[in-house]
Amino acid sequence: IQSLTPEKELITLIVIHDLNQAMRSSNHVAVLHKGAVHSFGNARDVISSKMIQQVYGVHAELLPDSTGISFVNIKGLN
Repeated sequence: IQSLTPEKELITLIVIHDLNQAMRSSNHVAVLHKGAVHSFGNARDVISSKMIQQVYGVHAELLPDSTGISFVNIKGLN
């Protein structure tokens, strides 16, 4: 899908609840909260500890994986 989207000049929209998958597979994300758009923009800018606290009510940190892409670590679930 990622290679076909620009090749065919398409816009691809997916609905996903896994923030880690969203950071790996999306250029831009829209975060919905209470029926409205909470934030929209570049996935690496939007998905943050602050946004996770505001939307999900949990404390989290973003840690880099071996590829340099961050992953969400929910504090207290290790």
